[in-house]
Amino acid sequence: MYQIRKSYKNMKRYKEIAEVLVKYGFGFFVKKLHENKLVPSYVLKRKGNITLSTEERIRKICEELGPTFIKLGQIASTRSDLFSEELIKELSKLQENVKIVSYEEISSVFKDEFKIDLEDAFIKFDKKPIASASIGQVYKATLYSGEEVIVKIQRPGIKKIIERDIDILLSMSRLFDEHFKDMFSFSLYDIMMELTRAIKYELDYTKEARNTERFFENFKNNSNVYIPKIFWQYTSKKVLTQEWIDGISVSNIDKLKEKGWDIKNIAKIGAKSFLKQVFIDGFFHADPHPGNILVANEETIAFIDFGLCGYLDKSKVSLITDLFIAGAKKDVEKIVELLAQIDAISDETNTTRLKEDLLFLVSHYYNMPLKKINISDIVSEFLRITYENNIRLPSQFTVLIKAILTIEGTGRILNPEFSISSTLREFSADIIKHKYNINNIMDIAVDFADDLKYGLKIFPNQIRKILKILEDNQIKIAIEDIRFKALERELKQFSNKISLSLIVSSLIIGSSLVLNVKTGPKLFNIPLIGFIGYFVASILGFFLMISILISKMKD
Repeated sequence: MYQIRKSYKNMKRYKEIAEVLVKYGFGFFVKKLHENKLVPSYVLKRKGNITLSTEERIRKICEELGPTFIKLGQIASTRSDLFSEELIKELSKLQENVKIVSYEEISSVFKDEFKIDLEDAFIKFDKKPIASASIGQVYKATLYSGEEVIVKIQRPGIKKIIERDIDILLSMSRLFDEHFKDMFSFSLYDIMMELTRAIKYELDYTKEARNTERFFENFKNNSNVYIPKIFWQYTSKKVLTQEWIDGISVSNIDKLKEKGWDIKNIAKIGAKSFLKQVFIDGFFHADPHPGNILVANEETIAFIDFGLCGYLDKSKVSLITDLFIAGAKKDVEKIVELLAQIDAISDETNTTRLKEDLLFLVSHYYNMPLKKINISDIVSEFLRITYENNIRLPSQFTVLIKAILTIEGTGRILNPEFSISSTLREFSADIIKHKYNINNIMDIAVDFADDLKYGLKIFPNQIRKILKILEDNQIKIAIEDIRFKALERELKQFSNKISLSLIVSSLIIGSSLVLNVKTGPKLFNIPLIGFIGYFVASILGFFLMISILISKMKD
């Protein structure tokens, strides 16, 4: 009942979404919305535009439906394992061209959060935003301490708007799965749950602030990377205040050259810092595009905007390393085994075809010089293979892959010959040094000791449970295999044939006995019951012979 009330409450938004869907040729789904009384029938009478490609129409839909759908499309563009390469390219074009919210509205959000006016919190606050996105707007300000900062403030009411749209999207995805489950091998609801989780994460600025502080700790001893400071006195779920970085965007090549800086060295610094994030810290910037990397000087870059970050535990880092090693050895069996370990291989995956595709990929790059290898080409080809073979990679893997593609693209802006694979070779010594660092070895030993201690602690209890099950005779063994099912089918057919043979034999013997009976009705001077018995036995015998012949032909 609650869900129905929410659906009716959102009827106006359902209508807006339906109109845009029909406009871009997705009326077949709007019909289902109408059948479920979520949109009026007149919406279906509008004419649809199907001159554009399907991917272009999906991008247009996201742009017209506003902040939630734009943000959803941007997040979806990182999931190359879920969507086609063509759709990913279109979604990557999504720009947050949203209307600027007035200073008065923004200042009211700030006052609601901190019970103080913007004019009283800062000695100087530029009323014109330096950036405007779907969730918030960014301003430059100066604290009373004299420190220059940027202040990111959420749009008023944006949380309710996004939560409403997410609720509608989840309801629509359930409806889609219900009506089109036979047409698609995936669950749109599961995909939508995963994507909308990322949107909700960005609604809390304190999470971005904590991400920033974690990066600050990871790079505090690295003079080549600078991370801005967070000012918690003016940071909350709706407001983020951090240090202003006076730097040049890596995309501004002309200005960097004017300074006389070595841009190739800057590209190498950026790549090494990213590899450190992945292979040493296990915590990386998931959107390292040119706008999020500033050059402070020839030897220092600064990362900003930590709203989207990726996490990799030790096992994931180890798995990625093993995948690289297996690829270098052309060990396709090992690659498939590693994919199976992370439950990436679905029931729809044809493993034979998957191995063939992977073998073609690794063979193509096997003898190529490292400096000529573009990691983006390999990764893009690998993602195409995963998509076509119904491989579902963990979300953090795909976020990492997107980040690798972005960082290599950013590096090429500075140096057209840049390849992250060459930098990886140089950085491998740091990875090995970190792996075999005495502190890390001690950490591994402590983790192993803890696991052993926990195992020894629960082992007696597990044994008692097993003995109890044995004592109560509650053990059940479930065996499910195609070969066993086939054997079961053959046994059934065999038993049916034996039963039929016994029936035929019984009818013949019984009918022969009846022939000696002198009484009763006769046909052609033969007792009628005996005649019927022979006739039925002949028919059954004929079908039995046909069945046996067909079985032999199949064999």
